[in-house]
Amino acid sequence: MQYHGQMALFISVLVAFTQLIPEHQVQILGLFKVRVKTLPMAYLFFSTAMVMIGFQCPYIVIQFGWFVSWIYLRFYKRNTDIVNGTNTYGDRSETFALTSWFPPFLHQLPGGARAEAERRRALALKALDQRLANSATNSPTQNGPSTSQSSRSSPAATAPPPVDRKPSTVEIDGADTASNETEGK
Repeated sequence: MQYHGQMALFISVLVAFTQLIPEHQVQILGLFKVRVKTLPMAYLFFSTAMVMIGFQCPYIVIQFGWFVSWIYLRFYKRNTDIVNGTNTYGDRSETFALTSWFPPFLHQLPGGARAEAERRRALALKALDQRLANSATNSPTQNGPSTSQSSRSSPAATAPPPVDRKPSTVEIDGADTASNETEGK
C-alpha cells in the first residue's frame, strides 16, 4: 500500500487550527463537542489504536506530520509586527508548548520546568527577605518589618493605609540630627 502524505497534511492543518483557535469547540458527527486543541492528539491516538488492532495505517507519517508542523509553527514561522516593523519567529507562548499537547496530569511531574522555576523563585524571595532583614537591623530609623516583607509573607494580607499626620518638630529635628550624624561619618 502506498502513502502519499495526505494524512500528514491533515494533522498539520489540525495543529495550525490548534495554534489559531485552541479553545474553540467543534461538533463531530453531531454527537461530540470537542475543543480544537484536543483534535491532533485524538487523531494520533486513533491511528495508534488502528495499528495495534492490526489495520494498516501510516502511523509514522501522521506522527512526523504532527511533529514537523509543531516545530515549524513553534520555532520557524516568521511573524511580522506591522506597528514596529520587527520580525519574530515562532509562537513561544506557553499555550503552544510541547507539554500543552498532553493531558494536564502529565504537566505536573516533579522536576519539570515549572517546578524548577518555582524552586528558583522561592530561593530568590528567601535571599531578598534576608537582605531586607539585614538592612532593617542595620538601619536605626526603621522600626519593625517593612510593608513589602509583610505583604510578601502573606499574599492575602494587605498593608494598612498610610495615616496622614503632620510630624512634630521633635521628629523633624531627630531626623535631621540622624541624617547629619550619618553625613559626618
